[in-house]
Amino acid sequence: MKIPRRVARFNKYVTNPLQSQWAWLLPPYAIILHSGRRSHRPYRTPVMARFKRDNVQVRVLYGKESDWVRNLLAADGGEIVRRGRTFRLEDPRLDGSVLHARLGPRVEGRTRRGFPA
Repeated sequence: MKIPRRVARFNKYVTNPLQSQWAWLLPPYAIILHSGRRSHRPYRTPVMARFKRDNVQVRVLYGKESDWVRNLLAADGGEIVRRGRTFRLEDPRLDGSVLHARLGPRVEGRTRRGFPA
């Protein structure tokens, strides 16, 4: 089920900044770290992620036009923070309403919340 864009805009500016404070710590939540396609500005997006061995699945609730999805696909990856650990996301692909990616090596030199040390 795709959620309306107006809900996505509200969440982007109101809910996401609040969730970013704790989502990196409590499963099934995680934080996707990605860069803007043109600005290269760093962004943090809270998501619900499902980890299986060396793969991760994230349901795309707002459709493939979501900024974080477009940014990950354009950059061919990003990073994900869960339980205080940061991992590289490799080879992201969109399959319907689910984003699949391989978990790369753990990223060192990051603090618990995924910010550079």
